[in-house]
Amino acid sequence: DIDCTANIVYKVSCLFCRSIVQSAQAAKMRKIEYEDLQQKVYKAIKEMMLTGELKANQKLAQETLAHRLGVSRTPILAAFSKLEKDMLVVNLPRRGVFVRQFSTVELVDIYDIRVRLESLGALQAAKHANEENVQRLWDLSARFSKCVEGDNVDSIKEADYSLHMEIMRQSKSSFLFEMISTFNIVLIANHKGLQKNP
Repeated sequence: DIDCTANIVYKVSCLFCRSIVQSAQAAKMRKIEYEDLQQKVYKAIKEMMLTGELKANQKLAQETLAHRLGVSRTPILAAFSKLEKDMLVVNLPRRGVFVRQFSTVELVDIYDIRVRLESLGALQAAKHANEENVQRLWDLSARFSKCVEGDNVDSIKEADYSLHMEIMRQSKSSFLFEMISTFNIVLIANHKGLQKNP
C-alpha cells in the first residue's frame, strides 16, 4: 500500500510539474504573440504615415485606430510609445497623440542627415551587390521614373521610398535601415513643409 501510495504521489507530482511547465510555455507563447501584435500595429501606423493617410499634426484617435486595425487599445498605446521614441508622434498632455510636425529647419537637418547616411548605405550595398540585387534596383528605378512621368505625387513618394529602402536593405545593416525608414517617413508626412522636385 505504501508503495502504491508513493507511486500515485509520484505520478501526481509529475502531472503537476508538467502542468506548470506547459503553463509557463503557454504564457511565453502568448507574450511572443502579443509582442508580435504590437510590432504589427506599429508597422501599420507607420505605413499609414507613409501613404499619407496620416498627416503631420493629425491627432491619432486610439478608438478609431483600434477599430480600423481590429485590435484592442493596449497594442495601440504600445505602438504610440515606440513611435514617440522614433520621433514620429508627439504625446501632448491633456490633448492626445499627434503625428509630429517638424519645422522647415528641422526637416532640412533631417534631409541632410538622410543624404549622408544613405551614401554610407549605398556604399555597403555596392559591396554586397549581386545580379539579383542590381536587377531589383533597376526595376524600382524604372518604376520610379514611370511614376514621375504620371505626375502622381502619392505614387512618386511611394516609389521613391521603395527605391531608397531597397538600397538600405541591400546594405545589410538593420540599424541603418530603421533610421532611414524613420527619416523618410518624417519627410513624407511633412512633405508640405519641405517641397523638392522628384
